[in-house]
Amino acid sequence: MTSLLESIALLHPNAHICVVVKSECAHILANNPHVLRVYGIDKREKWKALWRAGNALRTWKPNVVINCHRFLSSGLLALALGARQVVGFQKNPLSIFFTKRVGHCYGPGVHELDRNHALLLALWPRASQALPRLYPHPQDYEAIEPLCQGPFQVLAPGSVWFTKQYPLEGWIRLLDSLETPVVVVGGQESIELGKELAGHRPHQVKTVCGELTLLQSAALISRAIALYANDSAPTHLGTAMGTPTHTVYCSTVPDFGFGPKAPGSQVHQTAQDLACRPCGLHGHHKCPQGHFNCSKFSVRPSKIVKLT
Repeated sequence: MTSLLESIALLHPNAHICVVVKSECAHILANNPHVLRVYGIDKREKWKALWRAGNALRTWKPNVVINCHRFLSSGLLALALGARQVVGFQKNPLSIFFTKRVGHCYGPGVHELDRNHALLLALWPRASQALPRLYPHPQDYEAIEPLCQGPFQVLAPGSVWFTKQYPLEGWIRLLDSLETPVVVVGGQESIELGKELAGHRPHQVKTVCGELTLLQSAALISRAIALYANDSAPTHLGTAMGTPTHTVYCSTVPDFGFGPKAPGSQVHQTAQDLACRPCGLHGHHKCPQGHFNCSKFSVRPSKIVKLT
């Protein structure tokens, strides 16, 4: 979605932009110079939170509402604001009431950035598509400075979904092929995985899993010469910070449109033609077939040239 913020700012530099996101995601937009206000929705009190956000946003008398979601709740909020223009996806249950509706599909060559950008094109046909971007605070960069002594690469081996997570033995094989220092990042759920990798090559690998905020992780990734990650959130951090990103696909596929877009990025996936792959848009807590063959391949690093 931050791609839309960048694109709108290029087209309408004086626009006042307010953003509605889940409360736990609001901090991601901290320091963004294009955003006037961020409204966080607490999903635990969904309808009350939507009502409060709607009341607050109506006071701004918005001219345009862009709805990136395909759900009933977001459709209700979009329509409640009284904007002259409401644009959203046709798959939204309330799209019949939008002033402009856009198709939504998955397929080869169609990235999530393209799907979202189609919303802008419905309003402004000449709008250019910008890459996503995050804005860590200077203090975020200060916090990660001790980790940035010389060239290094970042590994983000964790995922909330088992079938999206490249196995530990695969990450170890990758580590054995890397020559630069490596920093392992991730949330609390990746702490043990980070310790395993750091223990394998203690003189080369440092883990900070569970120690950094998301924007600190983004700042760290921006300083790295490359990032290795699953088909998960760190891939998008790499795109937002312009770092060449190696995205490893197991049960999902690049054709879903969530791959890396930073210059110099690559994807890695099995060469086997597996009838069961992909087994869903999202991951699973275990392989539905019990064999997890989509994870049985080696990630082979290539020479990275980071553009500055």
